[in-house]
Amino acid sequence: MSTLALCYNAAEYCTPVWTRSLSTKLVDVKLRESMRTTGGCLKSTPIQWLPTIISIAPSHIRREDATHKVIKRIEDMTDNIPSNKYTRRPQQQED
Repeated sequence: MSTLALCYNAAEYCTPVWTRSLSTKLVDVKLRESMRTTGGCLKSTPIQWLPTIISIAPSHIRREDATHKVIKRIEDMTDNIPSNKYTRRPQQQED
């Protein structure tokens, strides 16, 4: 819980903005270190097994999920703006 609360929250702040940045690799290295510390794993533990051992989704999946959530929120907000309802033209029915 402490790894999620402290490390992941700080590392994933504004993820949708910088998710395609070159710095994601640097952040992932630090997150793997925190997973090793939390899980009591050795450095020889394969990287792909760390999320499974700790029961935390891999960082690239968490970034994608955060990005999808932000996109969904934006889509929901634009559908609720009253001005959008009035600027759309109604479709004409053909006789």
